[in-house]
Amino acid sequence: LDFRLSQELCHHAGQGFWRAVDASTGRNCIVRVMDTEGEPRTHQLSELHRERMLAERIGHDSVLRTDVPSIDASRVIQRVEPEPACFLHGNLELLGARLGVLQTLASAAAVLSAAHAIGVFHGTFSHASCLQSANGRLIVQGFSGDATGATAVHKGISADHRAFLLWASELLLNT
Repeated sequence: LDFRLSQELCHHAGQGFWRAVDASTGRNCIVRVMDTEGEPRTHQLSELHRERMLAERIGHDSVLRTDVPSIDASRVIQRVEPEPACFLHGNLELLGARLGVLQTLASAAAVLSAAHAIGVFHGTFSHASCLQSANGRLIVQGFSGDATGATAVHKGISADHRAFLLWASELLLNT
């Protein structure tokens, strides 16, 4: 896959989203670009393929869907949908103000519930997993948890549930 990057939409911690043109089709698209420095490439590609498969299985509109990653000397590029407008990493006030606290919590809970209903767990859910779409909708990225959920549940509560409750309390207290 070959993309011509045209405009960066948002960037955080070695990962950014760009408007781009698919060089093979001439079509406009959105891509996620990740630096590969310091990352074992085979591990990173394996995680990205896993995230892609899990997002397809979940099939929720608020889950970031990715294409097959391509890799060059210093980065990995994937076409993504829906279009994220900005990262909400570490900015709970912005997240709550832009989307509305209750709407944000309900959206995140719906995404996690859809995943859990088919036995998929996020594994690392936090505010760092959340983006905002161009139309203001919450988008959750990074599903890479245990697909069976067997190792993610302790005393009837999944790690995702605990992470969501912590995230929800931070969001409510900081907005």
